[in-house]
Amino acid sequence: MPNSASTNAGMTQWDQYDYKPSLLAAVIAVAAFTTLGIIHIYQYLRYGSWFLYLLLAGVCMEIAGYWARVYSIKHSDNLGIHALDYYLTMLAPSVLAAACYMVFGRLVYWVTPPSHRSFHQLWLPPRFLAPCFITLSVVSLTAQLVGILFLTDIMMSIDTSPQRHKDNTNIGIQILRAGLMFQMAIFGGFTALGIRFAYVRRRWVHVSPVAGVECWRIMAWMIRGVCTIISLRTLSRIFEFTLSDGRSYITHHEWTLYCFDALPMILVIALFGVAHPGRYLPTDYTTLFHTVKKKTSGQKDKETDAWEVIRHQELVLASKSRCVAHF
Repeated sequence: MPNSASTNAGMTQWDQYDYKPSLLAAVIAVAAFTTLGIIHIYQYLRYGSWFLYLLLAGVCMEIAGYWARVYSIKHSDNLGIHALDYYLTMLAPSVLAAACYMVFGRLVYWVTPPSHRSFHQLWLPPRFLAPCFITLSVVSLTAQLVGILFLTDIMMSIDTSPQRHKDNTNIGIQILRAGLMFQMAIFGGFTALGIRFAYVRRRWVHVSPVAGVECWRIMAWMIRGVCTIISLRTLSRIFEFTLSDGRSYITHHEWTLYCFDALPMILVIALFGVAHPGRYLPTDYTTLFHTVKKKTSGQKDKETDAWEVIRHQELVLASKSRCVAHF
């Protein structure tokens, strides 16, 4: 262990790390996430993007996680704070991914004509898209949390017998790895739906006036960028917990944490800020719960479809004006 000066607690300083942690790097990370967090709070209130609460939650988790890291470095005997740092920084990307699913669901609902919002056209209608993927994300998040609990129990437990340490390490790594791999499978399904959407939307140019609005394409590229970055971060974590039972070069060098975890998440949050959905989505699509007008009993489908098309065009005109204001 680098610099193993003794502490009053009888343990060596930085025993919870496999390296000497950098306080400066942690402070820089806190400053970066806090700055982005302030910007996102402003955008959240400015655009009334109430449905993006998961985005704010993910940003706050990153801020709290790196604040905990700063405190943990200065108080190396406090294992509880170190465990909190590990929880938050490990789980925050999954929350940010769930926010991405919500944005994509609203985007698909906005761009897709009412008559094309079906399983046949999209494979998964927009009204089911966000709930399904968020539910799957919760499963992945729960698995990762359970795995982390096993790993941090090693640090927090009074029973430090080698066998118990080995058993908990193996169980925790296996569960955490399964949760991360399941998250990658979710990204695979999400990517397939995105490709399907990109393919079928070409048929709607003569049906949906939204096809002529450029700002929704900016949101689509933002979603692709965010998902790609989070996928690469998840792959790096899987790689970390696959090599040497979680005790590889990656875990023994701090720079890997900032290059493969902190920096990617900073880029993800920055992308959300640069192409904030609240700038482009019509106000009807930024509410906390997006409700769809159901057909009235006895009303003809043709009349209902006509009402929806008119409403669709009104939202497009409103969104065009918002796009012009930002270009």
